[in-house]
Amino acid sequence: MKVLKTILYYYLPIILIGCSPALQSGSSSTTNTSYSEDISAYRPHYEVAQKDTTIQQEEAFSLNNFNPQHDITDTLNALLDSISILSQQIRYVDGYAIQIYSGNNRETARIRRGKASSILGEQPSLFYDSPNFKVHVGQYYSALDANKTFALLKKEFPNAILVLKKFKIDRE
Repeated sequence: MKVLKTILYYYLPIILIGCSPALQSGSSSTTNTSYSEDISAYRPHYEVAQKDTTIQQEEAFSLNNFNPQHDITDTLNALLDSISILSQQIRYVDGYAIQIYSGNNRETARIRRGKASSILGEQPSLFYDSPNFKVHVGQYYSALDANKTFALLKKEFPNAILVLKKFKIDRE
């Protein structure tokens, strides 16, 4: 009970005074005069540089007088030739294919290949990897490239997987 009296006598008036609207004292006559001050004397001044449009003969740049000091053309050509020779020796590239069938039934493999061909419009490869027949779709250089086709085939072939495969490079 003593706590309740303390709250009522001391804290309640403080809360009520704090929540009351602000009192205004005196008369308030506001005038709409705006303040202005000229500070242009303190701003920095810059001179605008005039562009000289006349070019003297000795200042003009000429390619005829240009002699490179550190020419790397021969070194660069030799390096590019060696890269070309090394790339010609590469016969296979690593990539990905989508395997839609792997089993020992040849007829089932042919049926799945025909079904995938009708879905995609491209002819999947059917090959025999002892003891199984396999049907692979596509040649993709990254798994991200194969993702769209893989999602499409996964609806029709739930056992489809993405497999690593080496592809032969056809050089012309």
